[in-house]
Amino acid sequence: MTLAEENGPERGGDDLFAAEYVLGVLAADERQIASRRIEADAAFARLVDRWEVHLSPMAAAYPETEPPIR
Repeated sequence: MTLAEENGPERGGDDLFAAEYVLGVLAADERQIASRRIEADAAFARLVDRWEVHLSPMAAAYPETEPPIR
């Protein structure tokens, strides 16, 4: 048995890209690519939706704040 089999499936590819999109850690050009894919690719849009649902409890733990004025 490999380490991946012991720890479950490894995440990557579109799943990781969707998670990074939801977390907001993508570079601007990658974020634009992801946004276009959400509109054009239903399977990718579902991945993004799943990550939003999965990570939303983290956001609920923090109050909303206004961004600083530049």
